[in-house]
Amino acid sequence: MCRGRALLPFCSLCPPVASSASPAPLLTAGRSLRPLRSLPSLRLLPLSAGRIPCMDRQRSSTPPDTPPAPAPTLQEPQLILDFGPPPPPCFDNFVPGPNLECAATLRHLVHTLQQGETPAQRFFYVWGPAGSGKSHLASALTASQAPNLTVVDDVDQYSKGRQRTLFHRFNALVEQPEQALVVFGNQPPARLKLLPELVSRLGWGMVFALQPLDDTALVDALEHTARERGLTLGQDLSTYLLRHTRRDMASLKTILDGLEQLARARKKQLTLPLLKDYLQRREQSGG
Repeated sequence: MCRGRALLPFCSLCPPVASSASPAPLLTAGRSLRPLRSLPSLRLLPLSAGRIPCMDRQRSSTPPDTPPAPAPTLQEPQLILDFGPPPPPCFDNFVPGPNLECAATLRHLVHTLQQGETPAQRFFYVWGPAGSGKSHLASALTASQAPNLTVVDDVDQYSKGRQRTLFHRFNALVEQPEQALVVFGNQPPARLKLLPELVSRLGWGMVFALQPLDDTALVDALEHTARERGLTLGQDLSTYLLRHTRRDMASLKTILDGLEQLARARKKQLTLPLLKDYLQRREQSGG
């Protein structure tokens, strides 16, 4: 402390306060310093909030009224889901259920024709209600591109002219043992409202009645497909799928494909909320 005079601010730029007493020397580290005799007249700077301006070495360059920058928020990356068409029907993705004999017989027919052999049975009529797998099997036969094979789907929708053409086709194939014909319809031959002579030809060969898959068979097929992909499809998901989507296996497998893609993108297990989210995205995309 300095005796006999007012305290000086701790800043060399601040002027001394006048005093009648003679200035006492300031002692610093054992050395005697000459007293400050005359300094230029400087205007005192006002002190705000008790702070010494010259000591405020690290004053922030940001104005005090500037709001802080918001913290970055984590957002889920946009998922690009492929809502493409379902895979083409074939024998490999056909779920036979109670229709195993029919599917196995037609598959054997394709194999025989592809080997260039003459099939033992050449005429087939397959019927069943909607959703039983008729169109799937018809598409699988066509996609096989087996030689000497004629496939007719929805014969119950044929006009009179097409019925006559098919009748003559039957008669021509009788003389060609290497040829085979498979016809699909929605009723057994006797109930079809077609030309009587054509109805008679449809009953010549083997007749198969397809049965729709029941809920148990559909659930088993879905769970089996999921297990093949390393996924676990719970009972609640299977039940929800059967109640809110198409029940044919081609459509169900397409949904399972998209659901698997979404689950792997989010690194999550298959859950009911995830399934609902996927179905909503699919509906919004027009899938």
